[in-house]
Amino acid sequence: MIAYGHKTASAEIAARTESVTNGKVTRQALRPDDWKQIWPELSVA
Repeated sequence: MIAYGHKTASAEIAARTESVTNGKVTRQALRPDDWKQIWPELSVA
């Protein structure tokens, strides 16, 4: 469901996916609407 865009990945799944794909799939890509609220340290001003 997540892969086809029917469901949003949880924060935990997004972070794990980024880790196991060595950054090829990012948290930002999996949670485009709220990643800045969940991981503010990734936001570069």
